[in-house]
This record gives sequence, C-alpha cells and structure tokens, in this order.
Amino acid sequence: MHAINHLGKTMKPSEFNKLIKPVIEWYGKNDVLENIKQVMNFQGYSLWWSSRLIKKDIYMDNEWFVDLIKRVFGKNIQKSMGYENKKRSIFFILYLFFFDLYRCILFKFLLKKQHYNSNDVFFHSFELNIKSKEHSFVDRHLGKVPDLSEQYNLNHTFLLSLSKRKILNPINLKRKINNYKKLKQNIIFLDRYITLKDIILIHCLLFKIFIKIKFFFKKEKLISKNFHINGINCNDIFYSELEQSFFGTLQESLYSALCFYNWSKQTKNKIYVVNTIENLAAARAIYYFSKKGNQNCKFISIQHSEINSNKIEFINHPNEFKDTDSKFPSPSTDYYFVHGNR
Repeated sequence: MHAINHLGKTMKPSEFNKLIKPVIEWYGKNDVLENIKQVMNFQGYSLWWSSRLIKKDIYMDNEWFVDLIKRVFGKNIQKSMGYENKKRSIFFILYLFFFDLYRCILFKFLLKKQHYNSNDVFFHSFELNIKSKEHSFVDRHLGKVPDLSEQYNLNHTFLLSLSKRKILNPINLKRKINNYKKLKQNIIFLDRYITLKDIILIHCLLFKIFIKIKFFFKKEKLISKNFHINGINCNDIFYSELEQSFFGTLQESLYSALCFYNWSKQTKNKIYVVNTIENLAAARAIYYFSKKGNQNCKFISIQHSEINSNKIEFINHPNEFKDTDSKFPSPSTDYYFVHGNR
C-alpha cells in the first residue's frame, strides 16, 4: 500500500485502517462539530471546511498524523521528507496580511479586469500544473479535455490562478503575464479580481475568529468532548492542526474564493467551470463563494488521478455534505466524474 510505505515499515495496513475509520467517522459527527463550525463562520461559510483538519495531509506535512499514530499505537513512523517544525508565531499572520496587500496592488497595476463570454466553457487551472507548448500551454491534469470542447462547437477559456511564489519581482511577473498573453488561448487571470477591501476583510475576520477559537476552546472546554479517537484523548494534536490553519491555509483558501466570487458575479447567466480539485479542502470555499456571486455558476470536477483508500484527503463522510443535520454543510462540486465506481 503506497501510503503505508511512505509512512514507514512499522505501520501495518490493518493499523492504518483501524485508525482512519474512526477519524473519518468523527468528521461525520455534525452534532459534536456543529459548535466549532459556528465559531468558524465567515460570511455564512464555515472555515472548518478549509482547515488543515479537512485537508488531511499525510504526505507533504504529516506531523499531525505521525503524532496521532504514536498516541494511538505507540509507534514512531517517518515524517515527511524535508520536514521541519513549521509552527508560526502570531507575527507571521501580520506578514501574510502585508504580502496579500502587496500582491493585490501589484496585480491591479499589471492587469485589467477582462470581459468574457459566459457561453464559453471555463477551465480552472493552477500555474503549478501548467506545461508550456509552442504558442499554448497544457494543464497536466486536464490534458486534452479543453481542446475536445471544440468538437461540440464550444469555445473555452482558462481561469488561471497564478502561483504566489516568485511574484515579489514585478519585472519578472510582468514578463510572465506578457508571455501568457502572447499565447493563442483565452486566459482570464483570477488574481486580478481580488480587491483591497477583500484583503482587509479576510485578514481582519480571520484574526477575530482565531482569537475566538482560542477563547472558545478554553471557556467551553469542548476539546475534551470533540477530539477523541478510539477512546484516546487526541485534543492537543487536532487542536494544533486546526490552529495552524490560521497561518496561511485559510488565508490562501479565502483569497482564491473571493477571486472567484468577484469574477462570477459579473454575470447572472449560467456559467460552467471545469476543474480537477474535486471536493478537496482547497475547493470548498471556491464552490461556496462562486455560487454566492452567481447562483447559476456550476462546477464540473474531474478526478485527476487514481485514488486508493490510503489517500485520505479524498475520503469524506457523507454527513459532511448533508444540510439536514447541520447549518453549515460542506459545499461540493455540482458534477463529479470519477474513475471507476469508487
């Protein structure tokens, strides 16, 4: 099993499954988690769905999972390669605020808002997935799918989220944008749709919620009721992972979501967006705020790789998406095309 090999030889598949099952079941306990979702309310969307706990990373930054296995089974497994303790101070939140202000101003200076035809099919791409070709580029996850739309007499446009890396040099960024504009493809730069007001709103409300979370857990003492796995107290592990969500993960999720919100609200017509981010934590705020901007915005998600039972970031409890027993059900894609029947 791939994930087991990655985590180390001491982790047996039976132990892995024994641990993951109660974790996934815990995510479906809306009665237990409802108060946390309420406290993390951001304009009607619960940031719980964008947190590192929903992300469930056991590959790139698996410290929480390593600690969990040690707590439950008393075993030490391998941490992510290149891992270093990334616990941030509260001053890092201030850095993120000024960084987002800078890139917002930079994109407003270098780009203009672009008009588009709502009859097009839109393909959302991240720059890190782009492979350059002569006079064009290919999204390595979408492959030839955008070009195939032309067989049905449909024009397509790429919604491109630029990488936040290497944008500190405005000259290099301008050169990169000009290179994209020279391509024989319709491209909308989503980063242009964030506003200074959005940046201030994101960071002020996140900081307020961060303080509430610390106060909330201490006053109500809900940790002791929430974070138990197989009867073993795991509050400190899960709380630490939740807290670290406020040091970059949630800021980036809301940045992308409000870019989509401002883009989608330009029309009330039905628009279709194809992506490959499925129902991952990074996608959920995008789904919520896009529909808040335009109720006729529909998402079609394509499974971009093979999924097995060890890729727990793709494993969700059905209760997460039910609005019958929660005021904050998770947003999801409207259509989901998968490999096989799992």
